[in-house]
Amino acid sequence: MIAGKKPFYPYDRHMEMTAYMGPRRAGKRDFNGKYGENPRDGKEDYPSFITEEVFRLYKEAGLTFLIPEADAWFGQNITETGYVREPDFLKSDLYTYMKTAERLGLMVYPTTEELFDPMTHQPGAFGEKEKEQLREFVVTVQAYCPNSFGGIMLTDEPSYHSLDRIKKIMEYLRSEEIQSIKPDLKLFASMLPMYTYLNAYSPAYEAAEYNQGILFNEDRIAAYGDYIDRCADALGEFCCDYYSLGRDGWLSPAFYQNMELMVEHGKKGRYPVSITLLSNRMDTAYNPKTGRGRTIYRIPSYEDMRFQVYSALAFGVRQIGYYTFWQHYHEGTAEVYPKAMVNYEPSEEKGYRPTEIYYAVKEVNAEVHALEHIFLRYQWQGCKVIRTSREKNI
Repeated sequence: MIAGKKPFYPYDRHMEMTAYMGPRRAGKRDFNGKYGENPRDGKEDYPSFITEEVFRLYKEAGLTFLIPEADAWFGQNITETGYVREPDFLKSDLYTYMKTAERLGLMVYPTTEELFDPMTHQPGAFGEKEKEQLREFVVTVQAYCPNSFGGIMLTDEPSYHSLDRIKKIMEYLRSEEIQSIKPDLKLFASMLPMYTYLNAYSPAYEAAEYNQGILFNEDRIAAYGDYIDRCADALGEFCCDYYSLGRDGWLSPAFYQNMELMVEHGKKGRYPVSITLLSNRMDTAYNPKTGRGRTIYRIPSYEDMRFQVYSALAFGVRQIGYYTFWQHYHEGTAEVYPKAMVNYEPSEEKGYRPTEIYYAVKEVNAEVHALEHIFLRYQWQGCKVIRTSREKNI
């Protein structure tokens, strides 16, 4: 660089930002496991969020694509009795979802039951039948929704047992056969974070004693490093969802450690790194097997969102995701706090409203987009993290 000259960063790079489990269909307010017979029936207990008004809110918040995940699968529809096969794609929930996104200029990363469920939960082979199903998925969605079909949500939090199968699926989706149908197809897969059981990470930790506890010790670091290397081989990229915001101002002690391991291993193979952050209030119920009580993730404030996003950018993250969760509505009249970026609100004329979480995400995204051409040229070399206590990372 010439002395006295300011560095110049061309404006040709853009940060991708997504809502993981984006806008929902209409359904029952008490969420008893059943949904409205007609997913687009405004007479149900809470209205459909698959509308242009709601999608416009997400776009105005700075998001570039949406991941509906199991809320809208290819080949599936949801009725009052549960999931049913929908042979006509034009009548499916996913078609409505993608066409709504298309009108707003948003991309969608859909999934399919044949892809998502067996790969995540059941070990097994990947043969010609599965290839045929995936090809049908890509061909159909590309034919009807080419302007909103950006990629595929491949899997969420697989254990190491599933990675061999995932690798085969990844290779097929990146093959010439699929690329000839959708040349610019992107793939999204989210790894396990480093706060689950050790025996989900590596065969070296299958023994029963490794199925207890969540302490971040040498075993956990070693097990997670092994898992990340296996994911790199299977996925060719890194992404995980990590929720660091506990109640009463508490922060997860391994938020930075998780990202550091991801980028250290990613740097070896030049793999891109992305992360999905908490953007809703979420409760997890008491687990009688472990004896651990209810964990509550707090409502993220603007400062919380800024902390999460800029921490991720400091580690060279290239894509930011916001975990919106399922609860776009209140489960009881006494629960008045927001649970997602857009909430069901019966007092509102349209039945939904943006929440304080939404405005926090929108403000932080505006800051990031203003400087994304610089952030995306940042080459991570290392971060100095000072841990003064279990509650603080500086």
